[in-house]
Amino acid sequence: MALTVKHFQLMEADYGMAKKLRYLLAHLYGFDVEVSCRDFLVQAGEAEQDTWVAIQKAFAQTKGANIRLQQLAEKANLEYQVEQAYEAGRVCAQELLPAQLIARGMELRYSKNPYWQKADVPEQVQQAWSDGFQEYLELTREESW
Repeated sequence: MALTVKHFQLMEADYGMAKKLRYLLAHLYGFDVEVSCRDFLVQAGEAEQDTWVAIQKAFAQTKGANIRLQQLAEKANLEYQVEQAYEAGRVCAQELLPAQLIARGMELRYSKNPYWQKADVPEQVQQAWSDGFQEYLELTREESW
């Protein structure tokens, strides 16, 4: 079974199971993405399951050298890193005292960011952490009124 346009459209779609499928693809290509194949297969519909089987067959046939799948895996890995960084930024802000967060929020947004200005970290990941922190900072400021 070869990968078709419909398979790629499903992989690139913007809904939960498509995201899990992309994360499985990234994991298949060796990226450190936390995803459960079991959970995916239990929740997936026939189209998602068919696409996953087609991905595995294409991977095996090309020994992982399918350029389009590699690119999707890299994109999925970045998507996962951005998601994780956003959540980590939000959690970091939650762990601070509200008074400290309100008084020094903008300063802490940069000084606490573990990804900030690291050459090996994509800019989107650095920004995602900052955005997650900023979201909780704004929520705290609104509640303090």
